[in-house]
Amino acid sequence: MRRIRNILCYSIFVCFLFSVLLVSFFDSGLVYGAEVRGVTDTTIKLGGIYDQTGFTAGQGVQLGEAFRTYFEYINSEGGINGRKIKTILEDDRYSIPTTVAVFKKLLFKDEVLAIVGPTSTQGMNAMVRQIEKHKLPVLPVTSAEIVAGELRRYVFHVQPRYRQMMYILVDHLVKNMKKGERIGAVYADHEFGKSELSYLRERIKFHGLELVTEEVLNFMALEATTQILSLKKAKADYVVTCGQGTQNAIVLMREARKMVYSPKFYGNYATCEEDTVKGAGEAAKNFVAINAFGTWYDDTPGTLKKREIYRKLKPEIKERSPVHNAVWVKCTILAEGIKRAGRNLNNESLVDALESIRDFDTKGLCGPLTFSPKSHVGLDSARLYKSDVEKGRLIPITEWVKVAR
Repeated sequence: MRRIRNILCYSIFVCFLFSVLLVSFFDSGLVYGAEVRGVTDTTIKLGGIYDQTGFTAGQGVQLGEAFRTYFEYINSEGGINGRKIKTILEDDRYSIPTTVAVFKKLLFKDEVLAIVGPTSTQGMNAMVRQIEKHKLPVLPVTSAEIVAGELRRYVFHVQPRYRQMMYILVDHLVKNMKKGERIGAVYADHEFGKSELSYLRERIKFHGLELVTEEVLNFMALEATTQILSLKKAKADYVVTCGQGTQNAIVLMREARKMVYSPKFYGNYATCEEDTVKGAGEAAKNFVAINAFGTWYDDTPGTLKKREIYRKLKPEIKERSPVHNAVWVKCTILAEGIKRAGRNLNNESLVDALESIRDFDTKGLCGPLTFSPKSHVGLDSARLYKSDVEKGRLIPITEWVKVAR
């Protein structure tokens, strides 16, 4: 009996030891199977969702290119922790149903580790429940309150909230306006435009002022005669655009010049493009806009490095807009998270690694970035730019500015 009992005890011990070793083997990251979505021993799959053929493709194509080029550069440097990056780019045509469809493809068919994008606020909002359910890290381009206002474990915003940027814009305007000058607004009749208008109203009221008129100009308008006549009649010395893009900013400024009306135009981040200055020409001489990211022509280490990468990998490209930097920085942060997660990379270790980032220096591409388990909005600063019509460029006129409390 004693011998049988000893054999039994020994067998139990061996089974226990084997189980411990097996668990340690899998936890060490030496074996990657289907349970580690998007990661093998040699590769990491990442998805991107951007408009490539819809009505915001002008910016979307640049965003998709930034996504691919950044990780092409990373692969040329040997990858991350011994793994190469495979990028899968999907076109959502800035359509909510298409955004949801390509998101599901990246999640269930391609089984990516993480996604950079989309740009659409409503598209992102439609994805949120599935993101949390399937624990998929996502770094969207949008930072509207509807998606950035609530902490979600798997969503990381690498730009300030739209409310923060509008506040910074208004603070600069009010600081520089003269006594008795008046402010008007032009907004697009969609969620983005209405939300930015509400933030504008909030901050104007904070300063003890009010808007003299609020004009609607639908996205991608071809003319703005009625809106400019109303602004001129209201004697608005400043015109703030809400939810507008490059096309509408150009139309507004050209129409104002045609009517011999010279207010100072303050543009939201979507108008902060060299194309706005070039398209409006002399009409853009009083144009100021806000962006959380630097321009192609900035003389900073991060921008100089980016231009060097493009000379090597994409020599045919001579210029890119600030929105390009929005995705470039997101990819930089995602790569940093993957690096910090080490060889034991999965969705949870990636989230933990991203949450460990403090005062991350992008070498001038934007202000310092910080995440934590309690905050997934990593950037809280932006910069104001003024047009240089002669050069067709945007020139920074402030440092990285935070919202004044």
